[in-house]
Amino acid sequence: MGANKSPIASVAAMLGLQFTGREWDWDIEFADPLRVEEFVAAYSSNDLSQDEKYVLMSLILTSAEEALEKEICSAFCIDSIRAILRRDAAFFPELLDNWRMRDDYLIVKYISDLLWTKSKSCNGTGRKEQDRR
Repeated sequence: MGANKSPIASVAAMLGLQFTGREWDWDIEFADPLRVEEFVAAYSSNDLSQDEKYVLMSLILTSAEEALEKEICSAFCIDSIRAILRRDAAFFPELLDNWRMRDDYLIVKYISDLLWTKSKSCNGTGRKEQDRR
């Protein structure tokens, strides 16, 4: 990925998306339920920075939500997303916190256990906060 590009521009270029820099909600505007497995494969097969992983995971979760709404998201795809979240959740705690609050979304039903266990954050003291369940 190019060092001069923003993480969104880098990921968009990698995926062939027509990013202009004027998009307000990048992940929503470029979410594609037909490409969610491609996005997951891109996450797994590329050497991405932490920021690029963050924006790509945001796109993956939004695309998976749309795919679930259309009933076209495979179990393999969900399992792949869960595997990534288990491995890399530390790269995007804010993103996971945001999705945790969306309990009416379909994707959250498939990943909720990971959202609660992986997004415990430090409370400024260096110690992790207690799980809120």
